[in-house]
Amino acid sequence: MNRIAWLVTSAVVLLVSGYLLFDKYYRPLNVDVTELVPENAALVYENKKPFEAWVKLAESELWKSFQRITSLKNFHESLMNLDSLGGEKDLLSAGITNGMLVSVHKISNNQFDAVLYIDVSSIKDQKNADKILEFFISTGNLKSVDRTYQNYQIKELKGNEQASTFSYLIHENLFIGSFTPFLIEDVVRLIDNDQNEGFFNKNRDMLKIPKLANDDGNVYINTANFNQLFNAFQSESDDVLDHHNQSMFYDITIENEKILLNGFTQVDGDDFLNTFLSQSPQKNNFQYYVSNKASHFYQLGIENGPDWHERLKKYWESIHPELVSERLLFAEKYQFDFDGMFAWLGSGISLTNIPSSVSNDHKLIMINTNDLTEAMRQLNDLSERLAIAQGDSVYQESFGELVIRELNVTNFPMHAFGPMFTGFEDTFYAVFDEYLVMAESIQTLKDLMTDIEKENTLGRSLIYNKFSVNTQEESNFKLVINTPVAWEGVVQYSNPFWKELFRKNSQVFKGVKYLSFDFSALDDNFYSSIAFHYEKPSLSSTADIFDAEKTVAFNYPLITKPLVVKSHLDNSKEVLLQDSSNHIMLISTKGEVLWEREIDGPMVSDVDQVDYYKNGKLQYFFATGNYLYIIDRLGNDVDDFPLRIDYKIDDASVIDYDKSKRYRFMLTDERGGMYLYNKEGVNLEGWTPREVQGRLACQPIHIRVRGKDIIMAIQSDGKVHAMNRRGEDIPGFPFSVDGRYNGDAHIQLGADLQKTLVSLLSREGRLVKFNLAGEIVSTDQLYRPTQESMFNLVNDALGKDYVIARQDLNRLVLLNRDKNELLSKDYLNTEELTVQYYNFSNNHQVFAISDQIQGFTYIYNTNGVLINSRPIDSDGKVGMMYYESKGKYEVFVVSGNTFKKLSF
Repeated sequence: MNRIAWLVTSAVVLLVSGYLLFDKYYRPLNVDVTELVPENAALVYENKKPFEAWVKLAESELWKSFQRITSLKNFHESLMNLDSLGGEKDLLSAGITNGMLVSVHKISNNQFDAVLYIDVSSIKDQKNADKILEFFISTGNLKSVDRTYQNYQIKELKGNEQASTFSYLIHENLFIGSFTPFLIEDVVRLIDNDQNEGFFNKNRDMLKIPKLANDDGNVYINTANFNQLFNAFQSESDDVLDHHNQSMFYDITIENEKILLNGFTQVDGDDFLNTFLSQSPQKNNFQYYVSNKASHFYQLGIENGPDWHERLKKYWESIHPELVSERLLFAEKYQFDFDGMFAWLGSGISLTNIPSSVSNDHKLIMINTNDLTEAMRQLNDLSERLAIAQGDSVYQESFGELVIRELNVTNFPMHAFGPMFTGFEDTFYAVFDEYLVMAESIQTLKDLMTDIEKENTLGRSLIYNKFSVNTQEESNFKLVINTPVAWEGVVQYSNPFWKELFRKNSQVFKGVKYLSFDFSALDDNFYSSIAFHYEKPSLSSTADIFDAEKTVAFNYPLITKPLVVKSHLDNSKEVLLQDSSNHIMLISTKGEVLWEREIDGPMVSDVDQVDYYKNGKLQYFFATGNYLYIIDRLGNDVDDFPLRIDYKIDDASVIDYDKSKRYRFMLTDERGGMYLYNKEGVNLEGWTPREVQGRLACQPIHIRVRGKDIIMAIQSDGKVHAMNRRGEDIPGFPFSVDGRYNGDAHIQLGADLQKTLVSLLSREGRLVKFNLAGEIVSTDQLYRPTQESMFNLVNDALGKDYVIARQDLNRLVLLNRDKNELLSKDYLNTEELTVQYYNFSNNHQVFAISDQIQGFTYIYNTNGVLINSRPIDSDGKVGMMYYESKGKYEVFVVSGNTFKKLSF
């Protein structure tokens, strides 16, 4: 609502009270305000001391940040001014002595408005109203117009021509007003309606629930109407609440960094929640398996699987009869026993949504079982029957300790658990600890394993744990929203009316870090709670500022970028460096030099960490011009290393096909020859070397699709090779694409070779996409302002996304994968700049642009704002980490003989 809404409302409320109740001896009959709230209200708020609650909210960190939104700031300032009209303090709080009620209604496709109800029967209310009336009359700001509707006099107050019209009426002891005239007409129709078909007539039991005496108000919600209100914000209507027919009541508690709502929910027979009425609330620990990259997750608490299944089937018969028919056909066709599945179902199921910038969102299902052996037997049997039915072999892949299998049928989770679990074109499953996990892709399962190993989950987040103490530990239905990650999706699907406001104030809204909804069965109702957790964001109009945490100076210039590695002792980040005297050194997270030693020459590769002895202890693999090194954390060589190579090494990397730690070492020479060694240093057949006819544009790439290993090599002249483990070309390769190439290749993994896409960008701006069946999928010539404009494709540090860098002489432009401009900056140097892209999550993306000639690195946030308002001294590429639990970035830089660790 584009109003200084409640300022003017509060003013006019008391103005009208003074105007019509001038007779100090007038005593109206008391009317119950709950009888006059129209049926179409989405929610109703009531408070006996509304101004006190407002002051409490205004003093909270949450509201202080939300005042960055201009309309809210103006409203707050005006309300404070009104409260002290005529030099008196607390005019509003003294004037509203009998409480206030507000109902909220959808009034158009993209707007909502409210009706305000205040009891103005006391003499004190009238005196305060007179003071406000005198103020507005003296300033001449308002004009009053009368109209009659169904024999009731409605007054309309107007300011200038652009101002909104405020309509109101006095009915007995109640003032009723709104900026939307037809909402007042709804109230009038209800006054003369003998059937009393109002909001509380349909939600009458909510009024009987005991209320806290000293809370910050109460709110009543009707989900049928609330869904319409929810759709006012969206570009397309959503039926997310269509099958949730609920009446809700909540007590509200406002604290500095959180808002808590606790109360009860009543549901009718056709509501999904009713399937849990016979289930005791359950405690689950799914948060330890939910990535910090998730936008939201659901958690269902189940005490008795078979009983819940019976209730689900009755619910589906009423709401989703087509699903009942589909399940029967599925069970008959594949001899699958859904009853047996629910028999081994344990205390809960979770469904996690992880946004993706390159495909549909990724989904993960975690299932707690009471008999994991039986669960795997049943699913493995189904996997075999599905493979036989399709004339295929059973898919199974080992990845570290995981054994991944496939259910090769569309939407198996939906058939098992209902429409909430749709969106699984393929279903892959594995066991994590005591949980059965399902995902729509192999890579999603592997990414989860990586996140768990790196402790990049909600359960390991300090902020989430601080938030979760205010949620229900045991529940039947829980929804947790990770607002910063989910926000881009909210903006994307909001309608144009709201999109501009949401985008402009994104940082404010993202300050609400988590939002949760909990429901727990209690008798015939549900104990319910909603929790908001707020962390003050950086809202300064200036850029973030670097803190220099550690500085270490050495005797000789440093010649490598900071090589960030992990300590196997405590998972902390350490840094390997090399100086011009060919000494390498390991720097601890505290900035201490843990050891220093000499090697034979400059490194020619990055550092990869390996667990050479398979004992959980990590070593460092890298190459110099003529040697392969594997060094342990104490600086000592692993047995049989360094390994002398009789040709000039151009680059080196590690391949771990199935995360079994049976490593392969891929080496290339300057002519493009590729050599593959096992971990004992034996050069393998087919790679002695595997020759190509030209230099390589980038390091050979290992791709694993459905258990098949492919090694891709791209020549700088555009010839593309794809080979199996033995170095043999796979069908469809090699082939050539026009242009010159020296940037990254981006891999988008799919369910098979044909669905796995590779993106290449030539120096001239030709973007080519092909699949691993050797088929060109698309070509696109990007806009090239000048003949001197040069392009590069730059993967993010984890290879999940990419940006396009275009350099037009001294101007650098970055584009996202949709070719939308991210930033455009001018630099002194016309030589090519080095671009690094860090995409830690949808909400945390950073670009580092290094000018090696000038000796600067510029670091920009997602808005293209330069961190620290100036570049940092740096000889080239930097290292960077982001810590979700701390909300902090760390940057590792080298300049001359100095190493620095910065943070922001």
